[in-house]
Amino acid sequence: QPQMPVTTGIPSAGIAPRDLNAQAEKIVVETPLLRVTFSAQGGRALSWQLLAHKAADGQPVELVSDDARQRGQLPLEVFTGNAALDEELNTGLYQASLPSLQLNAADEAKSLTLTYATAQAGTFTKELTFHADSYLVDMTLKFLDPSKAAGTLAVVWGPGLGANLETVA
Repeated sequence: QPQMPVTTGIPSAGIAPRDLNAQAEKIVVETPLLRVTFSAQGGRALSWQLLAHKAADGQPVELVSDDARQRGQLPLEVFTGNAALDEELNTGLYQASLPSLQLNAADEAKSLTLTYATAQAGTFTKELTFHADSYLVDMTLKFLDPSKAAGTLAVVWGPGLGANLETVA
């Protein structure tokens, strides 16, 4: 029986690499369990380290692959189904609510908000809430004026986890 293809609005791995803006601000969030470095360009994660887990070299386990960085396809990219808006959301320079965020073991959850004023859909925010005692991060994506937004919002981690996707064990 033939199966219908599933359309998600999320691009395949064959999309063109995005150039990274070396001048884009970097925002570091550190908890007892995580160290995450965001780029203001696209509000995407450049690095996501698990501090309590060590790789073979003794460094914290890195969840953002070298392949992702080389392609410029970083975690927390947003897709709406509108290619022009997607490009704007994933390459525009976001404003961070804080220059950095540090949580200690006894701290309550704290949030980082990344805000971008799009040319075609108004203000868009990514709000990430970090918990000192958890690997889970709560994320809320929203357009200030939802009527200007596309119907679907998808967040992509890809193109994979780990240091090097090309290495086969």
